[in-house]
Amino acid sequence: MAALSAENNSRCNPPLDTSEVEGIIASIIRYPTQPLNTDDAAEALMQLTLDQHFSAGQHLLRAADGKFWEYDKRLWRAVADDWVSGKVLQVLQANPIRGQKTASLLAQVLALLKAKLAVRSDPLSFTAEPQPVINCANGELWIDPDGQVELRPHRPDSYLRHCLDVEYDPEATCPEYDCAVLEIFSKTESPEAMVRHWHELTGYIIQPSRAIPIVSILSGGGENGKTKLIGTTIRLLGSELVHAQRVDDLEKGRFAMGSLFGKYLSSTTMSALEPSFPTAFSRLSAKPRP
Repeated sequence: MAALSAENNSRCNPPLDTSEVEGIIASIIRYPTQPLNTDDAAEALMQLTLDQHFSAGQHLLRAADGKFWEYDKRLWRAVADDWVSGKVLQVLQANPIRGQKTASLLAQVLALLKAKLAVRSDPLSFTAEPQPVINCANGELWIDPDGQVELRPHRPDSYLRHCLDVEYDPEATCPEYDCAVLEIFSKTESPEAMVRHWHELTGYIIQPSRAIPIVSILSGGGENGKTKLIGTTIRLLGSELVHAQRVDDLEKGRFAMGSLFGKYLSSTTMSALEPSFPTAFSRLSAKPRP
């Protein structure tokens, strides 16, 4: 305890509380450090890996896309097989198993993990309708059917794959942003109504449901704020949720539409309005057939 407290005081600014240091020590010493002697070394190593790195298996799954997904405090993220094997190797090096070849044992544990953690359903909502949640840095913002919202703690069983890098604060204000948006729409017949409409559209974009297919066209001359509005929305979403390919390119290959998977927004420019534009966007906005 004394040695760790000294490290805490010298390296951490500000230092961790004593209770936090004690919690770290308790977390470390609860794992076995002696060599594992068992008739089924791979099974024992798999379980120890799940216990130490994945909350006894609650924070790792093998999804329908054939990938491992790890819960990382706020969201589920895809991880490579080699990354999972690296976690197994860490546990093995800390808990040597006599009479076993490392490479063979790693392969056995990886195979066991794939079998044990494979899910038949679609909890990550690859094809199912996503839940009405906006995942924020400080919690999950659940949206009721009547439009009311509730901020809940992050939970792995919400199975959210994306998280906005912003905190939800219903009391927050941003006067500079308000002035800028109002100026952008100042030449319209009803600037206040356009600002309200833009905010409603942005709110729809950052939540995952697409019950209403929408194509929005921002028209006008140069330097009138279009790029700033879209850029602000993209920064709010994060680039991983935005498809920025030319819309006419969606007609050029059999697999081009696959690049839209998992995206909340497809953004293109007026320069891309070629003859294929109406056809491509009609495909994007079409409701699925029953």
